[in-house]
Amino acid sequence: MASCLLITIVEALRRLLLDVPVVMITAHGNIDTYSKAFKLGIFEYINKSVNTGEFRRIVKFALGKGMQVSVPAVREGRIAHPDQ
Repeated sequence: MASCLLITIVEALRRLLLDVPVVMITAHGNIDTYSKAFKLGIFEYINKSVNTGEFRRIVKFALGKGMQVSVPAVREGRIAHPDQ
């Protein structure tokens, strides 16, 4: 159920043309959700058993990528730049 909600949220982000990196964390993932998530362009799909160090590494990398990917959204005023 929660995975379906996350897919719905990512779909809404994409409809708004927000190319933000999405890291999806789930305890009840399945191949259908995994496939849908990556088709929507999520950054990473993690099972809830991920350790803190690995999670931090993924988020740090996603945030670095996000600043490159989201530049048009920032320029058009759809989202605020994190340095402002």
